[in-house]
Amino acid sequence: MRVPTTLYPRVVRGGSWDDDPDRLRSAARVASEAAWKDQDPQIPQSIWYHTDALGVGFRVVRPLVEPSADEKVTKWEKTEPEQLDPP
Repeated sequence: MRVPTTLYPRVVRGGSWDDDPDRLRSAARVASEAAWKDQDPQIPQSIWYHTDALGVGFRVVRPLVEPSADEKVTKWEKTEPEQLDPP
């Protein structure tokens, strides 16, 4: 894993509500910039507050077809790892 050594630029992915259709995909990327935080009223400024980055947000994703109850249990439900017996 590489640890960043600078604050900017970072990568924002996925396109925005204002992009053309060809940019509305998870592979779409844009570099962040310090100007996105110009209006942050917090002191110190938040790492998450981007008032001037109008295209930055989150996406809600759901499956096209709802999985069956068995598929949900198999893929979605949290299970605890098996405990090994002490030697």
